[in-house]
Amino acid sequence: MMFFRKHINVVVVEADVLTRFTLTKMISSIPNVAVCADFDNAEDCLFYMRHNKVDLILMDVSLPYMGGIEASILIRKFYPAVKLALVMVHDSDKQVVNSLFAEADGYFIRDFSFEFLKCAIDGILSGKKFIDKRIQNAIFNCVASLNDADKSRFKKFVSLKKQVLIESLLSKRCSNECFELSECKFSEYLHYVFHKLKSFSCFDLLKQEINYEL
Repeated sequence: MMFFRKHINVVVVEADVLTRFTLTKMISSIPNVAVCADFDNAEDCLFYMRHNKVDLILMDVSLPYMGGIEASILIRKFYPAVKLALVMVHDSDKQVVNSLFAEADGYFIRDFSFEFLKCAIDGILSGKKFIDKRIQNAIFNCVASLNDADKSRFKKFVSLKKQVLIESLLSKRCSNECFELSECKFSEYLHYVFHKLKSFSCFDLLKQEINYEL
């Protein structure tokens, strides 16, 4: 069954000139998707959004002045219909955890292929959350850091199938391929786990520990 997507306006916000150019070229190769603007800072992006229609933003986390996480919180508050994907340079626990708290629709590590980007954008535009599987360790490290009582409580929040996935990933025995899960379905699982994890008050302390590197 074929469907035709309406024209999608994308804004790229990336401090590095070469990366911004590469992203723009890759996105422009996706059917019915066009980069309507690109910026090297979040402030210009926010000003642009006041007067122009934007469907999706790809934003670097490590921007000068206003960071990508701070900007994403403002975008989510004032432009809730706009889809947002955050791009990270590496998969450090600190950067991943902070980024996930920004409530974006997608989370990527910078060095990705065209096929990955197309799959991610298709998923995000269809209303799904997309999390790069390369940041899975940061998420499951957070689960592993819970004390035994909280781990027991956490498992009660998730379905049996997801419990098996969580245990396997915590022990680093399996990946999404072992469970015959697609990249999109696996990223849905990661987002589900983090969403459940955020409901624990102890996780606020964990976030502070990561931020202050305690």
